[in-house]
Amino acid sequence: MNRRLLLILALILVLSCAKKDKRITSIVINGVSYPVVVIGSKTWMAADYQGPGAEEHPVPALNATAFLYNYRQAAAIAPPRGWRRPSAADYSQMLQYIGGGPDGQGFNYVTDSVLQKLVVPTGLPGLSGNNATHFSAIPVGFHLITFPGYSDATDRVGYWTSTSNGHFQYSLLLEAVETNNTWSLYGGLSNGLTSDALCIRFVKDN
Repeated sequence: MNRRLLLILALILVLSCAKKDKRITSIVINGVSYPVVVIGSKTWMAADYQGPGAEEHPVPALNATAFLYNYRQAAAIAPPRGWRRPSAADYSQMLQYIGGGPDGQGFNYVTDSVLQKLVVPTGLPGLSGNNATHFSAIPVGFHLITFPGYSDATDRVGYWTSTSNGHFQYSLLLEAVETNNTWSLYGGLSNGLTSDALCIRFVKDN
């Protein structure tokens, strides 16, 4: 085999590897580009969906950054081909991958240092993290119809899932809770009303 042929074969191999290693870095939905990140076996949006029709956030100062949708609005948004609204199992697997444990209901949850891997460094006394996963959760609050005072707080964030238990719709809630001047961080799957207002992310299998 001559030297030129060896060089050609080597070039083909390099180009082939480069093509295989090329990863998607963003997706476009309704003309808006969103960053993505690989966590475990799935690729996630690394920013909240910010399309039209968002609910007015109960905290006026956060209107510019909080895009909250009830479940009917969330279900009407069409993700790009190959992407989907995450199921409760998708979020549960992500929590398990970053170090979470079982919650007794068939899902997983995270607390304190593990939860910090999902949240950006906010400087808030409660929910602030190191964003080690680059999921980039921002505690913009959420709006629960049955607990308006509780849900208006800005030390938490919630994300819709596509999973229903027949009466309620599951969501991932990340929040900080203060007890006797001590903050505890918690994240896990919960169920609520479809009229609640939460953030939206999309996911795809790798």
